[in-house]
Amino acid sequence: MQTNFFSLQPSWEFGRLLNSYTSKYLSLIIVISIIIINLSSITKNILKRRVTFFIPIAFLLISNLCIEFWSSISYQQSFFSSFTASYYYYLIILYYYLVTLITDKSETLRMFTFIITLSGIYSFLLILQDLLLNKEIEFMNIGDTGLGVEVGNNLLGFLRIKAPSDFIAFGTMVIIVYMLIDSKKTKQNLIPLTINTVYLVVVSQTRMYIITILILEIFMVLYKVNKINKVFTVVFMYIVGFFGIAMIPKIFSTFINGERKTSYTVRIEAINFYFNEISLRKIVGIGFPNTFSTEYLLHGGMLNILGYQYYLDDIGILGFIVTFGVVGYIILGIFIIQLIREFMRTPNKLVSLVPISYILLTSISLSLVNVQRIIYLPFILFIISFIRNEGDKHGKERNNNYYSNL
Repeated sequence: MQTNFFSLQPSWEFGRLLNSYTSKYLSLIIVISIIIINLSSITKNILKRRVTFFIPIAFLLISNLCIEFWSSISYQQSFFSSFTASYYYYLIILYYYLVTLITDKSETLRMFTFIITLSGIYSFLLILQDLLLNKEIEFMNIGDTGLGVEVGNNLLGFLRIKAPSDFIAFGTMVIIVYMLIDSKKTKQNLIPLTINTVYLVVVSQTRMYIITILILEIFMVLYKVNKINKVFTVVFMYIVGFFGIAMIPKIFSTFINGERKTSYTVRIEAINFYFNEISLRKIVGIGFPNTFSTEYLLHGGMLNILGYQYYLDDIGILGFIVTFGVVGYIILGIFIIQLIREFMRTPNKLVSLVPISYILLTSISLSLVNVQRIIYLPFILFIISFIRNEGDKHGKERNNNYYSNL
């Protein structure tokens, strides 16, 4: 569903309300159904095994429910209105199903393969459609309610199609993790990795995803080469580090100059606007206002000045802080502490850096707790838990082999 069936089906109003880039009601219905059907097994497994992110996720869900009630009272709106502005946070409960019932390595790798295959096919179709657009040939749903092609943006002859970039970037991260876990699958995964990277760079043109994925790909190359030649790895790191530092000013300038200077200005103004608003509501932030009278609180007045509106989605993880206030800082703090603990405890530290870095890097200007991306967060947290558990299993096997040989 996250590919919207590869964007091949025509849009229809009710379908868009249930499932689209910014609507995840159908996804929530399916997730809740899965949890209810497997509730007994999930509960038993939670009680008898380590569930890494149980506490931070539970705290997020409880906080979300409390702020829904607070928003209903504070903004004099129905609870249903508060719920429709925040329902997508409940998608994170999918983590409990993944971590308690998908415990076999082969099952996890099959899931990885499925995600990789979908992302590769989707990227290929998107690249092909973009090329054919120059000949006015359309076979995908590219209207305003579909992929939303940005005609004004052109790179190497490609128009910008950014909506699917969340899924493609997530799929690319999964490819990198898979290639690090199972070196035998490196060659067969190079094809979808290349296709996905081409899409992210020339079609989606989403800078934060491009930077994140290129960093992870360089890390993967270093990891692979280090096993063969450590001297070459050190030299390569110095070269990459030198050019990386030299490119920082240029990369930063792309965020604040050129075609997207206005976008940068609006984001900075949005941060100032929203944080001025939460200074009046420090404990719970602005919550979930969802009425006509609270439109200004959500989007400001920039539309009348520059033709732009403020959106919480545009300020990355800061949007989460604006919504939850001090409670948001506590939730993020708990998650960060848990991520650090997992990194310190896992034997596969270098591999676990991939999903952890993905979370941290994308959060700079994108947020994994926004409606269009939160469905990927339980999968990423599951991958972190999987890497830790597999490392623990291998450690026990090595110890058993050691003592059996004494």
